[in-house]
Amino acid sequence: MIRNPIDVVTVSKIQKLLDPFIEPISRIQNYVPDWEKHLSKESLLSLVGEDVPKNRTANLERLTNYVQLNDMMLSLVKSYYPDCEVKCSGHFHYPKTGFMGWHTNHDNPHERVYIAYATEEKKSFFRYYENKRIVTDYDNKGITVRKFQVTGERPYFWHCVGSECDRISFGYTLNKDKNNG
Repeated sequence: MIRNPIDVVTVSKIQKLLDPFIEPISRIQNYVPDWEKHLSKESLLSLVGEDVPKNRTANLERLTNYVQLNDMMLSLVKSYYPDCEVKCSGHFHYPKTGFMGWHTNHDNPHERVYIAYATEEKKSFFRYYENKRIVTDYDNKGITVRKFQVTGERPYFWHCVGSECDRISFGYTLNKDKNNG
């Protein structure tokens, strides 16, 4: 996993795109009291041995009504990665107690880049399993970008997301071989 692989000028452009949308998106709230159990080591270990990993529980809102924002973000990411075929892999709002449980995305193996906006410092995170240990990478207040490889074979890249603040994320697959997308 690579943290913040995009330059500060592009991050500033992303922030300017997001600014007018943050307040209306943040109005959506759906509190889940036991959200953290879905992101625990115990939850992960109950899934790791599955022959076919499945996406698990989530408390989030897909940002499908924000077509203009999604189109602008996709265009910006495509311009940043011109040698890749770039496709949206998800755009989400995580309210306080928002989460996406442990999963692998093994059925769509590609390099990924996720752009997250968090309203508070170190109150949301990307968590992953690597070398038999769980790593929790907290978001900065504002923009945090992560790039990682999703594999279609074992060992899968197990990961999850959790938030104790409003968190908005945009995910993209990067296919470096445009002819075999």
